[in-house]
Amino acid sequence: MKSWIKLTIVVITVLLCACHDDEVRNKVQVVEEPLSDIGCRTAEMNREMAMSIPEGYQGRGSLLTKAYMQTRASSQKYIIPVVFHVYGTSFLGKSVTVELIEDALKRTNEDFQGLNGDWQRITAPFDLIKKELNIEFRLAQKDPEGKSTTGVIFYPKNSGFGGLNKNPEIAACAWDNYSYMNVYVMEDLYGDQVLNNSGVAWYPDEWMSDRNLARVVYNGAYIGKNTTENFRRVLTHEFGHWLGLAHTFEGGCTYPNDEVDDTPPHEKNMLHEYDLNCEGNKTNWQNFMTYTDMYANFTTGQVERMLAMLEHPARFPIWQEENLKKTLYLGDEAVIEVGEGMLFEDKKNDGTFSGRFELNVKFASLKGQVNDELSADTYEVQHLPEGLSVRVVVAGASLLHVFVDGQAVNHSSADNTFFILRFTGDICDKPLHIDDQHLELRFRNPYQIVTTEVSDVVVCAGQQRHLFQLSSVYPSSKYSLVYEGGKLRIDTYSKALATESFSRNVSCLSGGDEIPGTLSWITGSDNFIHDLYTPSYNQWKGKMGYVGLYFPGADQTERLYGWLKLSVSTAGDSVILHSYAFREEPGIALKAGQKEVGQNLIDPEIYADKTVVNAGEQVRFGFSAWSNSGINTYRWSFPGGTPAASSEKNPEVSYEQSGIYDVSLEVTDRSGESWVLSKSRWIQVKEGGTSEKPEITSLIVLTGNGDKFFRIENPERYADSELTIWDPRRKEILKRQNYRNDFEMKGLAAGTYYYRFTWKAAGQKEEVTGFVELVR
Repeated sequence: MKSWIKLTIVVITVLLCACHDDEVRNKVQVVEEPLSDIGCRTAEMNREMAMSIPEGYQGRGSLLTKAYMQTRASSQKYIIPVVFHVYGTSFLGKSVTVELIEDALKRTNEDFQGLNGDWQRITAPFDLIKKELNIEFRLAQKDPEGKSTTGVIFYPKNSGFGGLNKNPEIAACAWDNYSYMNVYVMEDLYGDQVLNNSGVAWYPDEWMSDRNLARVVYNGAYIGKNTTENFRRVLTHEFGHWLGLAHTFEGGCTYPNDEVDDTPPHEKNMLHEYDLNCEGNKTNWQNFMTYTDMYANFTTGQVERMLAMLEHPARFPIWQEENLKKTLYLGDEAVIEVGEGMLFEDKKNDGTFSGRFELNVKFASLKGQVNDELSADTYEVQHLPEGLSVRVVVAGASLLHVFVDGQAVNHSSADNTFFILRFTGDICDKPLHIDDQHLELRFRNPYQIVTTEVSDVVVCAGQQRHLFQLSSVYPSSKYSLVYEGGKLRIDTYSKALATESFSRNVSCLSGGDEIPGTLSWITGSDNFIHDLYTPSYNQWKGKMGYVGLYFPGADQTERLYGWLKLSVSTAGDSVILHSYAFREEPGIALKAGQKEVGQNLIDPEIYADKTVVNAGEQVRFGFSAWSNSGINTYRWSFPGGTPAASSEKNPEVSYEQSGIYDVSLEVTDRSGESWVLSKSRWIQVKEGGTSEKPEITSLIVLTGNGDKFFRIENPERYADSELTIWDPRRKEILKRQNYRNDFEMKGLAAGTYYYRFTWKAAGQKEEVTGFVELVR
């Protein structure tokens, strides 16, 4: 019997709910299985591999023999070159970058080395047998051909590498399994449209490594900072499988379980701190190889097994010095890496470049002095566009600046290219690893407004996030529509949107509103994203309108202005993305809905012959035209009016009930351009006038910070009103129709002022007179 007990880890899931159940279920499988079925399926997939290829695959069977336990290596440091193959750009709405993977791998190394934040919180008695492994998983720096690499390779979206049906594809893109650990990142691990499986891995096996099938397959949504601190440790869990560890709940309470003596057996695959196992003993509930809400440790026995598996023929060659020299830079040669590897044509759009590339020298120092220009015989340039030349200048002990001079003969986006810079001369104090530097030049087309029509993407409770990018040329042009806790939001990834003053409430712009104009701009952040609809902000409710935006262009100093066309449901529970556009010329305004440079946009406006009316009174509506092509259709909407909708150019509408009403108009011109104009709380309908006498200010103190306006309570209740005010000498100083509390008296002398206020009620003229005292 084992002396300890076993544990389990919480696999956090992202369950997809349906906005329209049938529609969503046709696209994405909604997982309804128990929690254990959507976590790590390593044991299941290793068994399937063993059954499908019995003649070669050993998998778990090779562990039972403990054949390598006696030959395990010493406590030396192990370095494992790793390559990540990333398939797709969106993983449950999250992106995966080289920087994200670098950070995730750093944290995984800390887990193995006993350096994570929970290492000192291991509960007794397992604090006495916790054990670190002196291992470092390091992104490959040389590819199989010896060329420099980031160790992260990006591919178009794919799926199913966690199953057994894609072996030819896996082998085709794999890097030699005896030289690199291969990790495949995708969203749909098993090709079954279930998108929230976390990861799967295979135990050491020569049959798999011989065929380049050894691997870890992992969901990009759960890498590093894409998820919580605890759940990102599931990657550590999968790396433990790759090193030969089974789940601690493997086999339940039937021995030999996971074949590690100091991990207590247990049947539950999800444990918490005070759970006991089937033998009544404590569990190592913080073990990396179970499911838990605090992954924190390996045991001494698990580390011994991993050391043994590092001696396995399928793992032994990877950490040998000869292989490390082929896959990593170990400091015995100078290496040049690209820091800034892309230049945009200048804003002048004339084929010139004023920026520079940055190249970093690693493991060595440059021989030249700062500002020295390297001689042309120390480097070669290939595929440089006609009209351009290159200068390379020493910018520091380990930094080179590459300048592109001249003027390209051809400079549209079709001429975008990479040119090759290869250093051949003696420029460092160590031998230089000869490698081609691929430097990208991007040209601008004649400036246009780039417009994208969308097939009405809906975001709601069932589809809670939609990530989109206005242009693949500009990585910072990504946005997400988000449904979150009954709110409709826009994640700008810390960029600004046009908002209501001093808030992150997104302004609902009408077609033709100028961007940026005089709009208020507020940036977002990781913790504070912008709101389209909340219980306290409903300007978008039941409307179609435009969002004003800008994002960085070729550099952070350039602002490219644009818009999104959205509509929000009347219930405020869904938002539809219809289209979006941006202007390529930096810093130049455009109008909401504008799709072409030079489009004849006279500021569009809807108007009414009156905006304050009595119940039953008619209002005549119209608009200012702006299109060269002429208007083809009109779609007016008059909530609460009669008629409630109209296709006439100048409709007449009456309102039978008192209240304040919205009006909107969508027009389409003969070229197919469509525009939406709207005014909120625009038409005020009164109850035919009131005969009740108003309450009017009687005293105004001219000193201090108090209100200095002549005030009538609710002046809008009084139809066809007129206010007249006289000074103490009976000189008339104000006569105003339909007064709205906008006459400030602070500039007047102290004294008694007289007024007369008249209005109509039920066809009769009503009047009230009085005086107001101004004192200091």
